[in-house]
Amino acid sequence: MLRPTTPEDRWQARGAGLYAGPEQQLDPEQVTAYAAALLADVDDYGGARAAWHMRDLVLNAGDAPTGSTAGGAEAVLDALRALRRRVGGPSVHGKPRPHMPPSRTWTLYRGGPDPIGCSWTDDARVARTYARSRPDGFERHPEAPVWTLDVPATAVLAVVPVAGHGGPDEFVLDPAEVDGMAEQATRVPREELPRPLRRRGGRIDWTSV
Repeated sequence: MLRPTTPEDRWQARGAGLYAGPEQQLDPEQVTAYAAALLADVDDYGGARAAWHMRDLVLNAGDAPTGSTAGGAEAVLDALRALRRRVGGPSVHGKPRPHMPPSRTWTLYRGGPDPIGCSWTDDARVARTYARSRPDGFERHPEAPVWTLDVPATAVLAVVPVAGHGGPDEFVLDPAEVDGMAEQATRVPREELPRPLRRRGGRIDWTSV
């Protein structure tokens, strides 16, 4: 059975579990077309629908290789920003949060060479796992840094379950908001970091969360 690829078809089929894991993801060309269609139609959406499409788009965009804008939320930022404006605030697990106080903050973590990028998490263990992971699934040097930053609600585009599963959340931040705060990010001392998640065949074992 073909996966629906248009915003209308995906909205109508949203109760069917459209995203259950990477094997159900739209391919990059489909994601690009989906994001463009969302941008074209965004003025017709209410907040609830816009918030749902944000979750769906983030999960299907997947992960961008470090230093690349070829995939991940970075590639669909224009659509995410437009949808957030319709929501009036961040999309949290596909639900609108238009009245979230701007003063609300989260303590978030990001693993990698520097604290720049869209994808953060509220779980230091997940961040350390990604810090040690190269795009090809192999491990980097175990000393790869983990950064932490207190992030205001105004910088958050969407909050989704990591890799479409329950458990820790991925926070998709707007780089236009975060880049100005990068100097406030601090490196978590290695002795304070939890053990990374297990891996199986190069993939993160999310059952070990």
